[in-house]
Amino acid sequence: ISRNGSLIAAACGTGKTIIMIDSFLELKRQGKISDNGKCLVVAKSTLKTQWQHEIKRFTGLKANIIETYKSSVGPILTRIDNIRKKIAPLLSEPLNNAMQLKELYEKLEENKKAAEFLFSSQFSPEYDFYIVNYETLRDEEVAKALKKTGLECVIADEVHMVKTDTAARSKALYEFSNVKYRFGATAT
Repeated sequence: ISRNGSLIAAACGTGKTIIMIDSFLELKRQGKISDNGKCLVVAKSTLKTQWQHEIKRFTGLKANIIETYKSSVGPILTRIDNIRKKIAPLLSEPLNNAMQLKELYEKLEENKKAAEFLFSSQFSPEYDFYIVNYETLRDEEVAKALKKTGLECVIADEVHMVKTDTAARSKALYEFSNVKYRFGATAT
């Protein structure tokens, strides 16, 4: 940990997850990560829920699984699209449809605000860990929001999934290379 990170290569079932969680806690205990410092966990999609469970089980800290903008607000985006479809034909005679247009634009703004609130609530400061899979990390909106959370640690589980420096997964993870502490784990 003294070099701001490590790579753990060990067989499945040997406790790599707990070691990485404990490393984050130890850094907090030593004051190397602030009391409100956050940790990003990047894992395979199938392991996100396991990470959340292990964090809660062994630490009592709060962890949230992050979804892309589209996944997290999908139904609201559908409503927005439907409102826009209702607006389009009314624009041919805006003066005759002024009241309807006003009402629809108000609904449109209301839904846009609801979508933004729902998406941004995933990044609430109440969480200590934000958990994403490698594909979600590639989402620009997710990456932008994560950068605003005060991340001081990144854990890349199954880091062998990051193959080359030109791969999309690698580029997405590299966006967080300025985070103070970085850990990787693999069983491969």
